[in-house]
Amino acid sequence: MGNEQVVLCHAPIRLCSDLELTGASLPVRQRRTLRRFYLRLLLGAYLDVPGKDVQLVRSERGKPVLDPEAHDSELDFSMAASGGHCLVGVTSGSVIGVDLEPRGRSAGKPLALAQRYFSAAEFVALASESEASRDEAFLHTWACKEAVVKAGGMGIANMLCRFSVEV
Repeated sequence: MGNEQVVLCHAPIRLCSDLELTGASLPVRQRRTLRRFYLRLLLGAYLDVPGKDVQLVRSERGKPVLDPEAHDSELDFSMAASGGHCLVGVTSGSVIGVDLEPRGRSAGKPLALAQRYFSAAEFVALASESEASRDEAFLHTWACKEAVVKAGGMGIANMLCRFSVEV
């Protein structure tokens, strides 16, 4: 990763109920199918084609991308799901990565996880957080790091400690 601009934001936006958007009461496989259906509809709107005509393939590292043989487009997208929520980011002419972690979720042992997966600077910053805010700070940092890795299409293995984000 070079001098790429990274924009981090978090703003809850409710477009419809969780059940309408992701089928929260459905089995995991059906939720995945439903999310992919909505992704194709959204990308189709950007491409001005029906969702059923949106062709997706995986990059060398496994990131879903538009099939370049079917679509002459500079669109990039990223999708994340957590619980009954789904987040999709779309951009043109650059890359994007998104991740989603539910607010209020427990991180378990955030300092142990940070020591293993985060950079030394991030670990120190997280350790300086109050115990009451440590889970939220850990999950925010984790989501930011995962979004950066997704944008690069690198896969998560051994990548999180190779760069730092603001805790």
